[in-house]
Amino acid sequence: MAKVKKTVNDLSLFSYDYQCSILKLFMESEEFALSTIDTMDQNHFSAAPELRKIAAIIKEKISKLNRSVSYNELEVWLKTTIDDAITLENCMAIVNDKMKGCKFNQAELQTIKEEYHNFLIAMETVKLGNEIAERNKNGASKDDIVYLFKQYDEKTTFDEVTARAVDTSKEHLDSLADDDNCEVVPTGCKVLDDRLGGGMRKGDFGIFVAGTGIGKTCVTSGFAAYAAWHGYKVAHIILEDKPDDIDAKYMGYLLNLPVNSFRGKQSTPEGKAEYRRKKDLLQAELDKRLGKNLVKISAIDKDKKIHPMTTRDIDNELTKLENKGFIPDLVIIDYFDRIRPLVRNLEIHQKDQIIADELNEIAVNHNVAMWVPSQGNKTVQDRATKINISNMSGGAWKGFTAQIVISMQKNMEDLSTNVATVQMLKNRYNNDFTPIAIEFDNGTCRFGEQINDDSAIYGDDSAEVADQVYDENRRKK
Repeated sequence: MAKVKKTVNDLSLFSYDYQCSILKLFMESEEFALSTIDTMDQNHFSAAPELRKIAAIIKEKISKLNRSVSYNELEVWLKTTIDDAITLENCMAIVNDKMKGCKFNQAELQTIKEEYHNFLIAMETVKLGNEIAERNKNGASKDDIVYLFKQYDEKTTFDEVTARAVDTSKEHLDSLADDDNCEVVPTGCKVLDDRLGGGMRKGDFGIFVAGTGIGKTCVTSGFAAYAAWHGYKVAHIILEDKPDDIDAKYMGYLLNLPVNSFRGKQSTPEGKAEYRRKKDLLQAELDKRLGKNLVKISAIDKDKKIHPMTTRDIDNELTKLENKGFIPDLVIIDYFDRIRPLVRNLEIHQKDQIIADELNEIAVNHNVAMWVPSQGNKTVQDRATKINISNMSGGAWKGFTAQIVISMQKNMEDLSTNVATVQMLKNRYNNDFTPIAIEFDNGTCRFGEQINDDSAIYGDDSAEVADQVYDENRRKK
């Protein structure tokens, strides 16, 4: 009788078996999964495209649920995500044969865990080599290459790439339930803040998606004005509009006046008079609050024209502010599609993913809540098209890293009104993705009442704060 040869798993770095074993650990060891998920990247799994698909789903679900996931859950998600029958069959074979059906002894498991650190460093080294080759091909300067090596050194220290320890102490676990330990910056729109758990968390990066002319800049300018008025320090980085135009949006929000009534071709003498009257009465309060809490950063070149920034420019601008003693709580970058990558001649999905990854890193490093509006589609005629992560400008790549993705569009019958549909496309902290019909006034940059529930007013109790101050000042005079 012929002897049956025992299959030996190849656990060398980059091998197919080794990469399957890492995914197996994410599925079966909750401590490993929770402590290591931040360092896992689907692009690490280069041995097969199916491995990358499985890795992407595992990362998304563990990050969202904050727990390890079962094989039954994984199989359901694969079946609802993958349309290609052959690809799905291959993925299921990996899950059944190489993950669920493959048993490792303790020595092999220990080897996998110990080598994970080396695996991450190896992947960073491969990425570095590829990026240097690409930049050299495009005529990169010596400073750019030196900068890459500096980043590499920072990313390959033991503390940077090794899985973080999971704190299971009673004090830490109790603190997770304490809302006071979660720093958030509210948007001023109650329905959004309710679903975000009070607002955008500091250290998080969110994308606000809308079509042409819907009001991306108006929405985020309203977020900025609300936050600054309520004591949060805000940095608004302008990459398209002129600073005066952003100022006008702030004033429209704070004075509850349509911007077009006092600025631009549609302004009227009555609108300008009302603007001056309210502004004069509020000037001291505006100077006190906004002068202290809000700064605008416009990227101006030598010809005095606004131009795109790179993520390095954005990082440097925030560092300059911090060195001067201005520590932002909220950063608005207006807008995503005007940010230029350091590396040229990239595919659109590569560009968007790199930019999103680096914006997320900036939000974490500077401990700021970050909102970045993004183009939903390219034509005015498509403003009513339902936007999701896959069909927004640049596709899903920019949404992979963001903790929050929100879309806003108008139905055909609502194009001539202030009614819009707002929907959470991605929310790490709430599973409610129900679309909301809501009023939003581009003129004043304010959200109004929720149309499908007349009892819920989404301007919050401070929506008329400017009018209240005006009335108080008038009584004093």
